[in-house]
Amino acid sequence: SSGINAEYGGYYSLLCDQEVANLPDRLHIFFHADLYPEYDVDVGGYVSFVSHADEEPLLVVPPQNNTLSLVFTRSDEFGFTKYINSKLEKPYYCINAQLVARSSHDDKDHTQKS
Repeated sequence: SSGINAEYGGYYSLLCDQEVANLPDRLHIFFHADLYPEYDVDVGGYVSFVSHADEEPLLVVPPQNNTLSLVFTRSDEFGFTKYINSKLEKPYYCINAQLVARSSHDDKDHTQKS
C-alpha cells in the first residue's frame, strides 16, 4: 500500500486486531516533507513500532524534514502514527509505502523443474 498524507493537528492512526493478524514481513518507507526545521517531538506525529511480545515500543521514527526512513518489520511487528496535538502550527506531508517481503513458499511456487 502507499499514499501521501497531509498530517495536521488531530491526526493519528490506530492498530486493529483484524488488520494486524497474519501480516507478512514488510518494508515501511516514509518520506517527510515541508516540516518546520525546529520540529518538536512533543507535538507527536512520530511513527511508533510495537510488537505483541514487548510492552515498550521497538522503534520510534520521528518526522524529519526531507528525510527518507526505511523500517523492516516482521509479521508480529506493527507501526502506527502517534497523535499529533494542537502545537503543530502547519501540516506537513508524509509519502509512505509498504513493500511486502516474499516468503520462501512463494519462491517455491514460481520455480519450475525441467
